[in-house]
Amino acid sequence: MGLAGNFDKKVNKGNIFLITGVILLLVSVALLGKDIYYLTHFEHVETTLNVIHYPDRGYKAYASYEYQGQRYEEKALSFYNAFVMKDDKTFTVLIDPAKPDSPKSTTFSIDACLMFFGIISVLVGLKRLPDAR
Repeated sequence: MGLAGNFDKKVNKGNIFLITGVILLLVSVALLGKDIYYLTHFEHVETTLNVIHYPDRGYKAYASYEYQGQRYEEKALSFYNAFVMKDDKTFTVLIDPAKPDSPKSTTFSIDACLMFFGIISVLVGLKRLPDAR
């Protein structure tokens, strides 16, 4: 049978889906925790976005805002979401009081996608596991 036949017997495809799903769920929970931390500990500041398309790097959003009496111009956001970040639209950025010149934005859409695919992978993995009879 050879090496491939032995590998197929030892590794069940259900295990691969299950492990992948658990990893995706752990990553999504960690990212969700980071975003919740940002929302609860950082200041919320309204800004107008300037979205620029770079042909070789994609889109990047820049925010100009005022925080504690100081003006910050064209600061790059940590994350760009095409669905909610539009050019010249009002957007809420999150400001760390210790680093007011580094605005943050949350990535709940990525968190949700990872969690969804993690749940699907776990369910498929559980369905493919051999019966323990």
